[in-house]
Parts: sequence; structure tokens; C-alpha cells
Amino acid sequence: MVFDIGDGIGALIVRLDEALAGTELAIESDDPTVNVHTGVWKRPVNGGDIVVAVYPELPAGRYWFPACDQHRGGDVVIISGQVAQLDLRND
Repeated sequence: MVFDIGDGIGALIVRLDEALAGTELAIESDDPTVNVHTGVWKRPVNGGDIVVAVYPELPAGRYWFPACDQHRGGDVVIISGQVAQLDLRND
């Protein structure tokens, strides 16, 4: 994965349960003008697969995912120039 981060922009990788592969995941923000969603896909890592949603360019700030039947909720702070990770797996 390649990220274009820095100068107020960070990135986020969200780990999810395999059942969510092929779906989309929306993220919420304190900024009502931010309306971002991305696909959830299996990606090869170290000889196996993981299921992730990747947000390659997010403005720095606080974001969250409300809990639902498909995943547990969580929140994260995106910092300029950094890649954050969040695990929302139910397992």
C-alpha cells in the first residue's frame, strides 16, 4: 500500500472479521463535511490473508466507528504524517 500523508493528512488501516470482506465501511468524524467510506478487502500479509479497510488519506482529527452487529465500535485519532491502526474484529 502507498499512502500520500503529511501536512495535515494521515492514514488508517482497520482490521475486520472475514465475513465483512467485499463490503464497505464508513467512518465518522467531528467534521460534518467529512463523509468517507472505503471497501473492505482481503489482503496478503506474511503468507496469509487479513481483512482490512484502508483509508489512505484522512485529514488529521478524531474519527470513530459506531458498534454494530458486524463489528465492535472504536475510535482513533489520525495524526499528520502517520498511519494509525484499529482492530474492530469481533473474534
